[in-house]
Amino acid sequence: GDAGVPIVINARADTFLPASGVPEEERVAEAVRRGGLYLAAGADCIYPIGVSDEKDIATLVASIPGPINGNTRPGGPDLAKLRELGVARVSYGPRLYREALANRRPRFRNSCAAVSFPPAPQSWSATWSNRTVGRRRPCSMDLTVS
Repeated sequence: GDAGVPIVINARADTFLPASGVPEEERVAEAVRRGGLYLAAGADCIYPIGVSDEKDIATLVASIPGPINGNTRPGGPDLAKLRELGVARVSYGPRLYREALANRRPRFRNSCAAVSFPPAPQSWSATWSNRTVGRRRPCSMDLTVS
């Protein structure tokens, strides 16, 4: 770019995500259509997030006139297979973070069990919670100042 910093515009085609509303039998064609539009608008790479079927990936690589971004996931194609299919770029998303967090979770739980908190001022009400925004948290405390 003008600042001397190279960037890649990786345009996401969400057709393979369940929330996309695109019927399964139309997902590849719709990703190809969107990919062409994104490239025409200046995108450098197309990311059909959520696609894991090797046949679909090969079709996208052959049909979209630009580089395709793939992603790895348990049960899906590995890095070598994605390369073989012609994928130009690979995203790991939050997978590495989640794996690191899962490996730390037992130690964190033990630490939380050993911590005692001083009494809160009477103007606060404290509620211990195992749920925050619908996700389990091994140790969290919600404070409300009244």
